[in-house]
Amino acid sequence: MELVFDPSDLRVVGKLANPLSADLLYEPSSIGPPRPSGLNHCPFSPPPLRVLSDKADFEQKLKELLLKPPKLHLPRIIPNILNLLRTEQPPQIGELHAVRDLATGEIKGVREVIPKLEISKVDFDETYSKPPGFNHDVDLDKTSLPVPCQFDVDKASSTLSPDSDDMQSFLASLPPLEDMVASDRSINLQHFGEAESCTQPPKEQLDEPPQVNLNEVLRIKDLPSTEEGSIGRRKWAEVVNIAETVPNYAELNPNPAYTWPFELDTFQKKAILLIEKGENVFVSAHTSAGKTVVAEYAIALAKKHMTKTIYTSPIKTLSNEKFRDFREMFEDVGIVTGDVQIKRDAATLIVTTEILRSMLYNKASIIDDLEWVIFDECHYINDADRGVVWEEVLIMLPPHVHLVLLSATVPNAIELADWIGRIKQKSIYVISTTKRPVALEHMLYLGKIGASKEQKALLKAKEKPQAVELPDQAVLILDSSNQFKSKNYLQVCAAKRGSFNQWKGGDERSRYLGLVQYLQQNDYCPAIIFTLSRKRCDDNARALGSVDMTSATEKSQIHKFIKHCTARLSPEDRRLPQVEMLKQLLRVGIGIHHSGILPIMKEVVEMLFQKGLTKLLFATETFAMGVNMPARTVVFDSIRKYDGYQFRDLLPAEYIQMAGRAGRRGKDTVGVVLIMVKGDVPDSRSLQVMMTGKPQLLQSKFKVTDTMILNLKAGLQMRVEEVMRDSFVEDSKQSQQDKFVKDREKLTEKLAAMEPVNCNSCSSISECLADLEHLAAYRLTLWQRVFELAASSKIFSPGKVVVFARVGESTRLGVITSFNVKQNQLNVISLAEKEEGRSYWPASRKITRSNIPKSELLVLSPEDMLDLSATELKVDVKKLNTPKGLREAGQDMFDIVESWTFKKVNLIKEIKNADLDFAEKMQNVDLLEQNVLSHSCSSCPLFETHLEIAQKRRSVNSELYRVSLLLSEEGMVMMPDYYKHLQVLEKLGYVEPNGPLKLKGRIARTMSDHEVVLTEVLVGDVLFKCKPNEVAALLSVFVYQGKAEDNENAKIPLSLQEIMQQFLTLVTDVGKVRRECGFDEDPAIFCDQYNRGLVNIVYHWASGMTFAQIMQLAANQQEGTIVRCIQRLDELLGHVKDAAKVIGNPELHKKVEQASTLIRRDIVFAASLYLE
Repeated sequence: MELVFDPSDLRVVGKLANPLSADLLYEPSSIGPPRPSGLNHCPFSPPPLRVLSDKADFEQKLKELLLKPPKLHLPRIIPNILNLLRTEQPPQIGELHAVRDLATGEIKGVREVIPKLEISKVDFDETYSKPPGFNHDVDLDKTSLPVPCQFDVDKASSTLSPDSDDMQSFLASLPPLEDMVASDRSINLQHFGEAESCTQPPKEQLDEPPQVNLNEVLRIKDLPSTEEGSIGRRKWAEVVNIAETVPNYAELNPNPAYTWPFELDTFQKKAILLIEKGENVFVSAHTSAGKTVVAEYAIALAKKHMTKTIYTSPIKTLSNEKFRDFREMFEDVGIVTGDVQIKRDAATLIVTTEILRSMLYNKASIIDDLEWVIFDECHYINDADRGVVWEEVLIMLPPHVHLVLLSATVPNAIELADWIGRIKQKSIYVISTTKRPVALEHMLYLGKIGASKEQKALLKAKEKPQAVELPDQAVLILDSSNQFKSKNYLQVCAAKRGSFNQWKGGDERSRYLGLVQYLQQNDYCPAIIFTLSRKRCDDNARALGSVDMTSATEKSQIHKFIKHCTARLSPEDRRLPQVEMLKQLLRVGIGIHHSGILPIMKEVVEMLFQKGLTKLLFATETFAMGVNMPARTVVFDSIRKYDGYQFRDLLPAEYIQMAGRAGRRGKDTVGVVLIMVKGDVPDSRSLQVMMTGKPQLLQSKFKVTDTMILNLKAGLQMRVEEVMRDSFVEDSKQSQQDKFVKDREKLTEKLAAMEPVNCNSCSSISECLADLEHLAAYRLTLWQRVFELAASSKIFSPGKVVVFARVGESTRLGVITSFNVKQNQLNVISLAEKEEGRSYWPASRKITRSNIPKSELLVLSPEDMLDLSATELKVDVKKLNTPKGLREAGQDMFDIVESWTFKKVNLIKEIKNADLDFAEKMQNVDLLEQNVLSHSCSSCPLFETHLEIAQKRRSVNSELYRVSLLLSEEGMVMMPDYYKHLQVLEKLGYVEPNGPLKLKGRIARTMSDHEVVLTEVLVGDVLFKCKPNEVAALLSVFVYQGKAEDNENAKIPLSLQEIMQQFLTLVTDVGKVRRECGFDEDPAIFCDQYNRGLVNIVYHWASGMTFAQIMQLAANQQEGTIVRCIQRLDELLGHVKDAAKVIGNPELHKKVEQASTLIRRDIVFAASLYLE
């Protein structure tokens, strides 16, 4: 039973939604402190209460709370109590009713009751700005900076001392407690408002913001004019001019959230000022320019505001490194990746982009407290596989979240920023650096130079004392100001073309021994040697095992560090061949870094490199991505790479990314880039394009996925169509919506002004015109095929008459003179002058002719062809250039026109071995010609005039339809693909047509990839008979990304062969459904993507084999590849466990959990060194 407190108890009434007032209203009991809540969803339910028994007790407690406030995040000025109890849109006031035991009178608990009360209007003139994350804000002067929110405890406590005049005046001004307690025994704290003036702080305590216009300091540039015709388009990207310094930075930001022990660059200062204003910032800067400073300030500002920040990166190694760095700076830092979860509720959380997307899909509570999201390496939006995730996240982030985007230099940063600004409906400020902090010099490294003894002797014998002038060992070809040194380049080429090869030959080892000597002599270490092959990395590093580049002290440091790092490994794992090899190489200052290296050893290499103990690092391209590890010198073993399809030169973006690792800020005045010349000198033009060309444009990689469809249909926060509309791929179209609306209005008016065809005979002219357009399309494909046939020379024999019409010209006749097989071109002589216009009527006699035929030599393509005669004119082609020959040929053709005896060639007979497809095309053309001739409008004497009118109306109508389509969802680029995915999901039973998810859809939602096939495996009986180790082995096909030939050479354990066959049949069936629904992919190819190359290895690992035994079994696989596959497999097993819960299958859940336990062991799951 529910009772209100008796007169000896007090029931408190207050605005419970205000987190700052919670401790003024209630005294928490010993049960525990209230849980923190989101900024947008403050709780109405208070913490447990201890009832204050009498009036004196209440007054005493109230004084204690006012004089000794708890540690809350309050303004720096003395709190205005009335303002602390307000929100701009206050929730209904809640009353707490006690629940008593009627027999004993004991209070069993409290219950909130929401009465209907009218909220009085609140004056907000004295408030400052909203806490970040709230939905509404006071309309402040945009030119001033917000007052920093800090609480000076010492100043506040001295001002609010019991003996202070302010406090005594405030307490004296309070009305009697009996007046504050209503008839229902509740206390209304709004009475404190009457004493508000007593608590006003002295004016000198306020930090008045400087009267400076920040836009004047930032110097926002005008963007280039948008494309022609883009009517009414708003420019969301604002370019910040960093050419002008910020001398008054300290005045503009008097109370910074964070400071550094070094002077900030101009671009950093301007970015920080924008972040202080809560603006979205896009920083596009060179490698090592200091972009991370901007991210660090956003984190510090959120910490100051007591809100949260998410830092997201595309690379696991970069995430781990930032976790270590941020934890040293801010302490309260967590990380959530696929295999690591540390402090999920931390104020600063480091996540992968996929994890952040999952949080948004599942409406994680952290989003409510989120103030900043930092996207590092955001040029990854260009990644073909993962770029779509970045777009989804940017689209789905709520409006209260501010953005910091950090990117390498990209040529279209403004375009990307403009898209982000449009979808967020908020300006985004673009800050780009114009030059590197450390300039680069690019050289061709030639190796040791000079003729051999034998060559010198031969030169002397031949009496050739003067050889070609030899260049230096390394020749500068691009200086620090990006000027190409053509003279130096030509000197290298001349030396290579000399009588003798003046570079000493030798094997790869000799070449690298010479390189090491050159680097040491010129103080060019540490150096990164980018070798675009994992095998060559290993081979070249091992070849230098006898080189010693470290001192005795450094060797001792290296030994201790490696011993400490590998202590967590088992003795057997510490003796693995790769571990032993790296120990020996690192001891002498040489490291290896690529995806085939064990993760823990890769981190050892990275940390030793950062400490300056690794002098020479052989690395693949991945080392240049993200991780902040600059060197004195970068060396390119080769500038050609295999991209999976072909060998090609490095793209400018690839070269710049790797070369950018040269030059350490604060240590080097210039960074050195060496390109090893092992054979021919690279082409001058290719070198210049590679070194100075623009990086690759950022382009949308958005695609519709099953994950997107299932999650959006389940969450209902956005429609799939809305996400597609806001994607980067749709940006150019969506940003021109105003233009399209105006175009539609103009076309509608134009169509209304056009007179229709008013003719009884031509009632079917629209249908006739449609048939003519179809005929033109079919005829084009037919003639394209004819031109490509082997028998084309016979078909287009000289003397045959062709009917043709070139674009914009009338129908004409011509005589074939020859057919060019190589270029697929038909050479004809036309015997009539061209006229403007074109007849759409296939049987029209409206063929241009002149009284005096004039010859014109023309070249025809399939687009020009209308018909070909069955008979040949008996003319001498050689005489066609003579007046007599022209007259004879002209007369023959005009006779054909007058009598209309033109007989078409029978292409089927001409082509003896015509295939079924060609015959079908020919038949379609014949049928359409018959349909056209059968229309009643063909009898109209003004038919061709009416046809032209109808065609013009149809053209306007088609353009109107096109523009209307661009304005609709149906016109979006990805809409056809969306319908295909949706059809597959409906057909397989994942979603209801235009409705919610079915059970299979809810299961598939728990997966992050391969949703449909994995769900089919789980709901079928594929895993029913599997043991835990077999489950792990089978599911490895979803995570191993090997070569196609791995499927052919895959060894499947005997116990899994039948299950594997069952699985492949299931996948093929899914592939067939996809094919039926419009996907242009053979089911067999769809099946091949599930690579069985590591099934046998994972099976034995889950069965208990040691890693050393596994490596003997996997002769063609590298250690790092296997570890990465098993780690990803464990992530997948986690998703499958969640799916088992949705299914309600505890047996499957237990089996999958056992499989995860079997593989989570030893060196494969050694903890990251960055997470210590």
